Amino acid sequence: MKTHTITTYTFDELSEDAQEKACNWWRENCIEWDWMDENLDSVKAYLSLFNAEIKDYSLGLWGHSYIDSTLCQEGVRGIKPRDIPQDGCPLTGYCLDDDGLMAFHAYIKGNHSCGDVLNAAREGLDAMVGAIVQDMEYQESDEYIAEMLEANEYEFTETGEFYA
Repeated sequence: MKTHTITTYTFDELSEDAQEKACNWWRENCIEWDWMDENLDSVKAYLSLFNAEIKDYSLGLWGHSYIDSTLCQEGVRGIKPRDIPQDGCPLTGYCLDDDGLMAFHAYIKGNHSCGDVLNAAREGLDAMVGAIVQDMEYQESDEYIAEMLEANEYEFTETGEFYA
């Protein structure tokens, strides 16, 4: 029988090269887009303001991200810009609510002569997609990954290999 002693390190104790290897391990094995359920719930609540829902979506970093919805002129008929809340509290309470609502109202304010609710709603939806992708990009960053590895107290070998 042989006994082996392995020294482990926290992420912040690793060399720069080992930290890079640890970050790559996270990217390959651990990325699950945080808050995706909340994002989709927020989009659904936003679309419901316009009598619409999600038909299809693809959200990611390696291709075109989109949310296809049933937003249409018939669905927004009778909706006045003042009917749409100014902040996210009435929706889900998740921060993405505000991205859609602020973009909606910014569009209306910038194009106030026509009160184009349909295009304002589309602008808000596009802003939400952009915010989701931006958050996904951050979750791929070394900064975010380092936070996750430190917060979860993962251990690594001196070369940056994950130690289970």
